[in-house]
Amino acid sequence: MGGYNSGGHNQKLATVEASVRLDAAMLRRAGLLDATKPEGRSWTYSSSRGQHTCHVMVIAGRQPDMLEVTIITPDKIEHIQRITTSATPCNYGRQRHWLHCPHCGRRCFKLYYYPHTVNAAGQYVHYFACRQCRRLTYQARRERGFDLYQSRCFNAHDRMKAWAQAHGVSGYKDDRWNWEMPPKKPAGMRWRTYDRIVGRFEQSAMLALDAFTAKTQVLIERFEKIKR
Repeated sequence: MGGYNSGGHNQKLATVEASVRLDAAMLRRAGLLDATKPEGRSWTYSSSRGQHTCHVMVIAGRQPDMLEVTIITPDKIEHIQRITTSATPCNYGRQRHWLHCPHCGRRCFKLYYYPHTVNAAGQYVHYFACRQCRRLTYQARRERGFDLYQSRCFNAHDRMKAWAQAHGVSGYKDDRWNWEMPPKKPAGMRWRTYDRIVGRFEQSAMLALDAFTAKTQVLIERFEKIKR
């Protein structure tokens, strides 16, 4: 019948959510894509996504349009690679920065590192690449039925919390895991915006309840057959 964790193509692929992300926006905010700054600029950040921890150090300025990225694994082993960058003009004189995948060379905004990648020789490899070369999928593509609708309910709570943080609303608390209750309205949010998000939440919650009821009914029927 299918469903969450029932197998299929997407179940065999790693997810974007379980991978370490390196995107052009975070590098731009760190000042590594500014050619006017002096060379040898470095920036380090830690990531614990996907139940693993690693440190990523990025050095810019040694070569034009080139970043030196070092992945430091928990066992203190360093894996170095070079990533090409580029920029395209935007409106009002600004630029949009891009990262080029070291494998296929395609221009992309984000690169990913999944530490449990094994090559043909059975050895672990550590490098950043685009989502296509990494063969990554999204967690939402794995979800079906009740899990999918429940995740949409969680997303509504997350959107409210993110809005409150972005607009400096202090003291906003919301029970994310209570997916049956709609999220609270942050102070200052327009009612039109709030009603739109809650409307989607209520639709997802209704579908989640229907899917949960149908799944429960199937389990009850199977139990009755075994009992007979």
